[in-house]
Amino acid sequence: MTPRTPVPRTVLVLGGTSDIAHAICCRFTAAGTHTIILAGRDQTALAARAHHLRSVGTPATDIALFDALDTDGHQAFIDGVFTRHPTIDLTLLAFGALGEPHCRDSCPQQALHLIRTNYLGAVSLLTLLTRRLQAQGRGDIVVLSSVAALLPRPSNHLYASSKAGLDVYCQGLRERLAGSGVHLLIVRPGFVRTHMTAHLPTSPPLATTPDAVAAVTLNALTKGKTTAWAPPAIRWIILALQHLPPSLRSHLPHMR
Repeated sequence: MTPRTPVPRTVLVLGGTSDIAHAICCRFTAAGTHTIILAGRDQTALAARAHHLRSVGTPATDIALFDALDTDGHQAFIDGVFTRHPTIDLTLLAFGALGEPHCRDSCPQQALHLIRTNYLGAVSLLTLLTRRLQAQGRGDIVVLSSVAALLPRPSNHLYASSKAGLDVYCQGLRERLAGSGVHLLIVRPGFVRTHMTAHLPTSPPLATTPDAVAAVTLNALTKGKTTAWAPPAIRWIILALQHLPPSLRSHLPHMR
């Protein structure tokens, strides 16, 4: 078993068009990361992200196409990535769907889409990925969860349930990987101002930014933590809110 790489030389981003992922990648570039592989389904958007990373100093970028919903194609996708890049130091799982609140009680298709994207697609890829990382003897995995996984709201219960499933899966996977050289970090952001949340009319208290989440993530990686909250103070707020009666919680502003 080889030691973890302090600064990852090669980073794979599952969800390469994510604002949070891009902020994290920019910080990796500043820290000395050499190669970043942006993976997603929108080749044009991925190319734009790759162009920006090259402009800020990333020596090498690559683009790989995958669809979280196409679980039958995940094996070929992972095989292709490792064929081009035999060693992946860090993988960031950053893709996800938020859904439309006005459809939450009337669109079973949306419910299935959220669950298949945020949970089934993520579990499928993580299962295949961890086999590869265990075989190479080391690697970091960063999974973007959400505070909603611990505190669902009426306005986001479908999204929250899918993130809760992913969060619990990752907690168990993290324990299973103990001693293998593969380290898994769960990041639980609150409400983040991104293009995915831009359509929402207001930002709740403690709303944060992609760059702030990136700073928290890199700090947690440096310290070898297994869980990170963004902003850090939201951890204690969620703990307090979990003890409030549901009738009171339902009137509070959403945090993601």
